Amino acid sequence: MELSAAILTIFLLIDPIGNIPIFLSVLGKVEQSQRRKVFVREMVIGLVILMLFLVAGRHILDALHLSVAAIQLSGAVVLFLIALSLVFPREKPLFQSSKDELPLIVPLAMPMIAGPSTIAVLVLLASSEPESLGWWVVALTIAWLASFAILACAQPIANVIGKRGIAALERLVGMLLIMLSAQMFIDSLTAVKDTWMALP
Repeated sequence: MELSAAILTIFLLIDPIGNIPIFLSVLGKVEQSQRRKVFVREMVIGLVILMLFLVAGRHILDALHLSVAAIQLSGAVVLFLIALSLVFPREKPLFQSSKDELPLIVPLAMPMIAGPSTIAVLVLLASSEPESLGWWVVALTIAWLASFAILACAQPIANVIGKRGIAALERLVGMLLIMLSAQMFIDSLTAVKDTWMALP
């Protein structure tokens, strides 16, 4: 895969535009003075997680005896739960148990930034073309910086769209995430089937 294609693929998988409603929903419950700090922290944690799996993902999966199909299947479940919370809003957020509790790792850093599908692609890139690891690091960094810039402007974008626009966008993103989770589930079953058929 060329560098430009890798950047675009990783950027689309992170999906910063689709993540705007989720970031606004979670960060909206954080004190104004803490929002910037929490946002930067979660973005950096997400990048660290992605870099970790890019550099050592295959070794981590081998050590835990996990397959890429397992990542896809678990990701499908998490995405489906997140999607349901967007399509059918609850009074109590799915990933926030206390009003005074700041979000940590879940759901912003992971799975919104470091999602299972992004992790799976990075692991596959590093495994299939290990000699190009340096370029994959560059591709991930550029895609992350672009995502950071878009999500940093989430509130101005929301101000233009308005509350009703954000609510509609949340439901639209929720429906897209449901379809994405279904596709990830199908892909994981296909990977399992291919593995079984390859067995002697």
